[in-house]
Amino acid sequence: MNTRHYTEAEYLAFEREAEFKHEYAQGEIIAMTGSTFRHNHITSNILVALDRQLSERCTVLAADMRVRVRRAKSYRYPDVVVVCGEPEVEDDNPGSLVNPAVLVEVASETTQQTDHTKKLREYLQLATLQAYVLVAQNERRVEVYQRQADGWQYVMLTGENDDVTLTGVGATLQISEVYRNVSFDDMPANDDEIG
Repeated sequence: MNTRHYTEAEYLAFEREAEFKHEYAQGEIIAMTGSTFRHNHITSNILVALDRQLSERCTVLAADMRVRVRRAKSYRYPDVVVVCGEPEVEDDNPGSLVNPAVLVEVASETTQQTDHTKKLREYLQLATLQAYVLVAQNERRVEVYQRQADGWQYVMLTGENDDVTLTGVGATLQISEVYRNVSFDDMPANDDEIG
C-alpha cells in the first residue's frame, strides 16, 4: 500500500481547515474521533483533581490543547495537559504547546497500544515533561512514568486506595479520585474509540 506522507507544514495547514481534530506522527495524519462517556468522566475527574492541587502554580488543560514533540516530528492531543510556568506555544490556530510538564492519556482497548508504545516514545523526548500518566478506562489501572535524575521511573497503581505523587509538579494522583463515581458494571461489549 502506498501511503502518502505529509510534511509538518502540510499537516498544520490541513488542521487549520479541518472540521475535526487530527494528530500527526512521522508524516501520517491520524483522524481523532469522539470519546465514550466513561472516557470523558475519567478525564474530568483527573482535570478536577489536578487543578485543585495545581491551580496556583500550573495550568491544567483538556484534550483540545495540541502538543508538539519536535524531535519525534509529531503533534498530539493528550486527554489532559499540565503546563507549569509560562506556556510556550508555536504555530497558530489553535497553536501547539511545546513545554508540557504532565501528559495524561485515558486509554481504550483501541488506543492503548499506541498510548503505550508510540506516544510513550514520543512524550518521553520532551525535555520539560515530568510525568506521563496512562489511565485505563475499562478497569482500575493507572500507569505513571516519572522523570528521575537517573532516567524514568515506572509505577502501576491498581488498588482503590493507591496514590502516586507527581514529584515534578508536586501533586498527588489518587486512584479513588481518578475513578470517582465510575462504574465498570455497565461496560458495553465494545468500549472502543480512536485517538
